[in-house]
Amino acid sequence: MEQTHENLRKYLLENNYVFIKNFIDKDRAIDISNQFNSAEKEQEYNNVNKTVLYNFKPCLELLCEKTPLISSILGEPVLPTYAYNRQYNNSARLKMHTDRGACEITLSVHLDSDKKHAWPLWIKTPKGEDKSVIFESGDAVMYFGCITFHWRKYFQGDWYNQTMIHYVKSNGENSHRYFDLYDTSS
Repeated sequence: MEQTHENLRKYLLENNYVFIKNFIDKDRAIDISNQFNSAEKEQEYNNVNKTVLYNFKPCLELLCEKTPLISSILGEPVLPTYAYNRQYNNSARLKMHTDRGACEITLSVHLDSDKKHAWPLWIKTPKGEDKSVIFESGDAVMYFGCITFHWRKYFQGDWYNQTMIHYVKSNGENSHRYFDLYDTSS
């Protein structure tokens, strides 16, 4: 599929997700991953199978920078809500779930990994099909976070860094959640 905004929008609306090759430059993705690794070493964010940073500045910049592109792909204005970085480690998994209102439109962007194992993101389509997407650094999957079930099975590699950037439709039911300022509990 040619990645025109119209083709991306059509696929997204039919399947609740769309793969975007080279959403950001591979070198930029790896640089953000390296910055993330440095930042997490300075903080006490470590958990058993994951490390997280909420609104990590390089990803907030990405979130804001990509707002016009996401609006164009979707065919309507969007507002940014927040960025969320995560490093997954060996045996981590992501249970099947949907996201809260501030994640109406989500982009999961692969930054970098140990490269030993691909780690697909699984998505359930409106037709009930389980589809998997495998990323390279800089690739993204855009999906409707509040209605699209998504998950990852157990990770077999050593580490996998990604960022999730989130938006709401400017004129949608979650529009009050812009900048993640309102009712972050749901």
